Amino acid sequence: MDFITKQLNRVSMRSYSNKKISELDMNKIKNVINESATSYNGQQFSAIIVNDKTMKEKLSIISGKQKHIIECDTFILFLADFNRISLANDIYVENNKEVSEKELTLKYDNLNSLLYGFVDATISAQATVDAASSLGIDSCYIGAIRNGASEVQKLFNLPNYVVPVVGITLGYGNKTDERKPKINKVYTNCYPQNQIKEEINNYEIETNKYYTNHRDANNTYANNTIKAYRMWNSGKFMDSLTLLWPNNWLDSKKK
Repeated sequence: MDFITKQLNRVSMRSYSNKKISELDMNKIKNVINESATSYNGQQFSAIIVNDKTMKEKLSIISGKQKHIIECDTFILFLADFNRISLANDIYVENNKEVSEKELTLKYDNLNSLLYGFVDATISAQATVDAASSLGIDSCYIGAIRNGASEVQKLFNLPNYVVPVVGITLGYGNKTDERKPKINKVYTNCYPQNQIKEEINNYEIETNKYYTNHRDANNTYANNTIKAYRMWNSGKFMDSLTLLWPNNWLDSKKK
């Protein structure tokens, strides 16, 4: 099966066998992570490979007791990492002693700084999923890891300015779920609001048919999505982020 066909048929795997990922394939995935694109070559992301069962069990609890985190062969945690930038700044300061103190002061006081790391980590995560797919390895994104950011910090002893972005489970699936229908998200030369409204209305009908076939007759795209937003977007991540990202614009916004 070619790469595009695999992409078009990919599903999130939430049930894994005991089959292990070979060392050869794992090394290929590590290389892909290290070589993934990064904003202005800033390298402001890191990844932690987790294959210890006890740690996976703790990550499962942090992420809402998702059992496939325990079942998978390998869990990879992707981090926005500005600790590395801070260390690079120490070298810069040492090598530029003639520059004024104001110019040497490194600030993390804007949303764009944070997004550098989040975008880099997400790019690397997608590259990892693509590499895994090419190797016949199944995967599932774990976004809920962000809701336990402070717990993740304690579990991995993360320094300030290192923030969990997303996790990925890797392994060989026991079964393949039916693919959920997807909505069109691609437009040309414009953002057609009326078309988007019509697409959502049609998607409501399509997703209701899907959920009805899966014993959830009252569910739809809007119902499922808004419930998820209300469940996970409770502000817990922002509270954790303030602890991990001290003395920044997040603190000032609260005043």
